[in-house]
Amino acid sequence: NNSNNNNNNSNNNSNNLTNNQNTTNEVRNTKAQLSTEDQISLQNMLENLTGTKESIKSGKNWVMEREQFAFAIANIIQQFISKQENLDKKLYIFYLINDVINHG
Repeated sequence: NNSNNNNNNSNNNSNNLTNNQNTTNEVRNTKAQLSTEDQISLQNMLENLTGTKESIKSGKNWVMEREQFAFAIANIIQQFISKQENLDKKLYIFYLINDVINHG
């Protein structure tokens, strides 16, 4: 019976390793680049973002429609925040990030 448990644990470990490899491949795939048009659209969205529910929801929807570009979007947002001096604008972007994480 112990040998059966050991075999099951080995199979589970192999399955977990395979699942982890699949997850890693999926993360690598998120490094796809945004089109120039989408990069401009994201910049405009971030520049025009306000603290209203509608603005945050619209921004979240924009990001979620392009989830395969998560890595590129995150990099652009990070660059935007690092250059941003307006604390309110930074707060709005954090609201947006929070919505994407919690409703994604």
